[in-house]
Amino acid sequence: MAFATLLTTEGGPEENFNPHLKMLLTSGGLMPTSVSNQIQTYYKMFSQTAGQGILYLLDAKMYTLQFQRTMINPEKVNNEKYVAYKREPDVPGGMPVRVCKPACPDGNSTCEQECDLVMKTQEELMHIGYASALYTLKHAGHYSNGHVRILQGPEGNVETPVYLSYLWYDGEVLHGAPEFKILLGQGLIRGGNFIAKKTNGEEFTDDDYSKPWATTMDSTETAFFQNVSPAEFERVVQGVKTIFSCGGDTFLTIKALQPSFRDRKGDLVKRSRNQEQPNPYGLAVLNAVKSGSVIYVGQSAGTVAMSWIVGALTKDPSSTCEKCKFDILKNESSAEQLDLGPEGLLGKTWLFPGLGEYLNIPYRLVLRPHLDFKNDCSFTPNARSLLVLSEFLAAPVGAFKHNVYGVVMSDYNFSTGSSDMLEISGKTVRYHVGFCPQSGALISDDVRAKVGEMYPEWLAQHVQMPCQPSGNSPEGWSFTWQPSDGDVYAAGPKAKRPFRMFADMHGPLSEAPPS
Repeated sequence: MAFATLLTTEGGPEENFNPHLKMLLTSGGLMPTSVSNQIQTYYKMFSQTAGQGILYLLDAKMYTLQFQRTMINPEKVNNEKYVAYKREPDVPGGMPVRVCKPACPDGNSTCEQECDLVMKTQEELMHIGYASALYTLKHAGHYSNGHVRILQGPEGNVETPVYLSYLWYDGEVLHGAPEFKILLGQGLIRGGNFIAKKTNGEEFTDDDYSKPWATTMDSTETAFFQNVSPAEFERVVQGVKTIFSCGGDTFLTIKALQPSFRDRKGDLVKRSRNQEQPNPYGLAVLNAVKSGSVIYVGQSAGTVAMSWIVGALTKDPSSTCEKCKFDILKNESSAEQLDLGPEGLLGKTWLFPGLGEYLNIPYRLVLRPHLDFKNDCSFTPNARSLLVLSEFLAAPVGAFKHNVYGVVMSDYNFSTGSSDMLEISGKTVRYHVGFCPQSGALISDDVRAKVGEMYPEWLAQHVQMPCQPSGNSPEGWSFTWQPSDGDVYAAGPKAKRPFRMFADMHGPLSEAPPS
């Protein structure tokens, strides 16, 4: 399904709809190779929005952008799929590559040979998704699938300011006041290319993008990131046209965008008995989105964070909140554990983020991106978690006042931005279908046997496994949705216009062939 009813109540749908919203909630971002329907939708919003510039919210990328400083100890991480140093071969358990200094210089026979790990370059890290944001923007033209040439708008010859930001807040409260920093860096797009600027106004040299300080993301200032005042950050937010909220860890985005601070136990920090301590970082973003003064483009975590309910219930049912605790680097010499679970920094917002409620996103939507169709004719189990969520919501009868709806978005080719997208604007919810032009790999013998037994005629017509039924436009297409439309099937006999293959997480289904 693309839309599924998760809970029906006597109160019906929650119709509280903010007509000013300009939100594009994507699975795979916006890239030059995204379907033109989605790009033109963004350009239409672009033409209707004042301001100039792009703000990338990096909050969800905290762990990703600390990778090259945390994945460096072979004794602890050498069995991981990806590490920050070179291995031969570069697979789990591979031999770490070291460069050794000459033993016993100057004839000293008592010394021991010193060997240093050979670290991967930013170019090598970029190919596995762990280069710095600045290097990736410079050399790939995008970060988290938000491409500067698309986000800049249709007139690519205009020099456009670009900002990158994150909130540093670990739940520490001193004398009743939360200890936080707003880290902000600036660059620009010139001639379609990203150029970073140092805090002193100088533009980066080519070598600067690979320097250690250009890859740092923690509580410290660098030659790029500067700790700015809430007023300065709000001025930037009010001046840009687009906010791009990156993919990564959903709970980091939820933490950063909360309207009020919570302490390490999940309790609201209070100025006084009845006054909450506001989070100026989150409020600046939320208020700009709520007023419609900016376009909000969410990618993955930036999309899921806008769900009415999150928690482990929207993940695979085997998930637990053990994954809510992470070790993060606070600065060059110290690390700490960040607990983003229901008994930690997020408190009840771990389950009910409240961001969509603050913005007046209608219908209590639960957003699930990254549904992937595999060459063995099965889907990843993303949507299964919505069944678990539906059972959870229905169990306490009468506990919830309004209906809840799930929205599932597919990735057809994530690396090219070929994905589905949900638009929320002008009191309308519109689903934008992506396009998958290529077939998958040759159908393996095991899959041929499984599918051929059920649908020999279909198999005879397909040497390769398609990733989308025929009849879908390369430009993409869209449809509006409201609760009275009910469930919307994306595949199979019940689909009015199929745009996904007909299968589940186990494989093909008996009701109809895959496409």
